[in-house]
Amino acid sequence: MRFSKSYSPAKVGLMGRACDEAWRGILAKFHVPFESQAEVVRLRVATRIRSAVTRGERDPEQLKVIGMQAIDR
Repeated sequence: MRFSKSYSPAKVGLMGRACDEAWRGILAKFHVPFESQAEVVRLRVATRIRSAVTRGERDPEQLKVIGMQAIDR
């Protein structure tokens, strides 16, 4: 049985801001033509950032870079 990891409000805020920044960076650099593609990419961004935070990353700029790498994978 797997249990969900819980995050403090500060970590949730950090992840949210990093996701927003990464998404803005992706839109500035790449063309995401369809809403269905955007949804998939945003999920990949969020998953990468959440994983990084779980591993201990806290630097907002580094989290943005990690999130933007979702488009390369």
